[in-house]
Amino acid sequence: MNTKSTAQRSFIILTLLLAAACSATPVPPTETPVVITTTPIPRTPVPTFDRVETAMPTPLPTEPLIVRDAMTGEGDTLYIRPKPSAMAAISDTVAVSTSFNFVGRTADKRWVQATYGDSQTGWLLTRAVMLPSAIDNLPITGTAENVDFVALVASDAADGISLYASPHGTAEVVTRLPALTPLRLDGRREDGIWIHGLTADSKEGWLPRSLVDVNFDPDLLTVLNVEGLDNGQEVVQARVLDSAGGLRLRQLPNTDAPRMGNLDAGKELTLEGRTADNAWVLVKMPEGYEGWTSTAYLEIYVDLSSVDVISDPQPVQFVELPTPEGGPQVVASAGGGGARTIYANGQAAGNQRNVFSKVGDSLTDTPNFLRAIVNGYNLRDYGYLLPTIQFFIGGSALNGNPFNSASISARASWGSVSALDPGSADPGRCNSGETPVACEMRVVKPAIALVMIGTNDAPAYSADAYGERLRQIIEICIQYNVVPVLSTLPPRAQFNDNIIAYNQVITSMANSYGVPLTDLYSALINLPDHGYGDDGIHLSVPPGGVPATVDFTQANLQYGSTMRNLTTLQILDSVLKNVLY
Repeated sequence: MNTKSTAQRSFIILTLLLAAACSATPVPPTETPVVITTTPIPRTPVPTFDRVETAMPTPLPTEPLIVRDAMTGEGDTLYIRPKPSAMAAISDTVAVSTSFNFVGRTADKRWVQATYGDSQTGWLLTRAVMLPSAIDNLPITGTAENVDFVALVASDAADGISLYASPHGTAEVVTRLPALTPLRLDGRREDGIWIHGLTADSKEGWLPRSLVDVNFDPDLLTVLNVEGLDNGQEVVQARVLDSAGGLRLRQLPNTDAPRMGNLDAGKELTLEGRTADNAWVLVKMPEGYEGWTSTAYLEIYVDLSSVDVISDPQPVQFVELPTPEGGPQVVASAGGGGARTIYANGQAAGNQRNVFSKVGDSLTDTPNFLRAIVNGYNLRDYGYLLPTIQFFIGGSALNGNPFNSASISARASWGSVSALDPGSADPGRCNSGETPVACEMRVVKPAIALVMIGTNDAPAYSADAYGERLRQIIEICIQYNVVPVLSTLPPRAQFNDNIIAYNQVITSMANSYGVPLTDLYSALINLPDHGYGDDGIHLSVPPGGVPATVDFTQANLQYGSTMRNLTTLQILDSVLKNVLY
């Protein structure tokens, strides 16, 4: 067999082997050549089947996902509502560890009804609790009232918050909202600081975004156009809570720092800085003074993260403010060398430099005279008086500081006779035979004494008789090295001729002894009804009551009590600068 035959034979064998591998029927060997074509071999289609899924119950996870947010409860608490509605008031707050017996649900499965405690019943959001079995096993026992964009007044707003007629802290208050009150929010100011909402009883208004808890992005709210409001200018950024009158303003952000003054309820403030933990803010008062105060007692209308952190605060100092033009200035005299000598002798004898006493009658022994200062005040245009208030408010008098302390030498219905009568003295504090005036000076050891007494003398005594007793009061003060600070008497509806004669005596004695004098009569005579009330004797009080007597608006200064408080602070300021240095 030649080489070619051998090659042909090998090719035939290989072809037969390949054919056998591809065919189900064995092909016997042959030496006949096999022709390979390109026609595709038909394939049997793969059969398809309908898949039937077996319905299997979904097991409850071992640790179900529980979502707690501003609407369900915070921390370790859950909110209970009387009905399955986002706008329902929170009727109870319970611990997350409370044992519930779930008795029903809403059709949409967003709310579950439960009993707990002593047969109490309420509704909870389903996402906040772990059910013992599938929710479908519970009967439908209520209809859900789901409202979008609902927020709750912050849970830590212990005193509630104000809902305002427009988006700024000086607007009219529509109503007060307790903590956890639900609100449906329907808009916001462009800068996002203020939001607009409606209560369940359809009251609507504005409130600071920072005072509500939400579980959605407030930027989703529609921007409302507020006519006449410049969104870029926020003057009032915070205010003192209504329940926090008397809030202390301090030089540094800690409770041991020196006190610079007291802030009254509702005081409007701007924020100049904060501590890193947001516990303290550096505030600026409308009068221009600055100081630190605790954020716990403020309504804050801005995002605190936008306020600069002051990491190394330095003691805040008082600034020099001018006296207002056109305001009452009735300090007739700050006192001459006589007052300065009396004061120097008193300091050598141990008298208290930042304490004053009071000698007077019912015009002095009243909540309307100076006492309200300890609960806060609003100096308005008279902010320059703040350092004087701060100086004296730190003093220790009989049972408080000089502003709110009771006085042994001031009592309602007294005249000058009573102030000098040992029988009128406090037997618990005074020595036998000691006059009330002498007792007050000895016990309290003040630097100065505010003396205004004589209104009740006018119906009965001549100016000469009154003058002799006033001289005794002055000389008792000097005996104890206390500077007497005199005041003319206010007008009186009847016996005003005697009042005028008394005031001439008072002025003459102030000049004679070289002691300070304030002319209250001149400050009151041009006020409505000359500054006195319906009885023609006692000083009139503004509609706002006692707090308004230390809120020096032009309207409040039309009333005698407010004007007297202002002029008294003015004489104290003058004495502080000209005598007590």
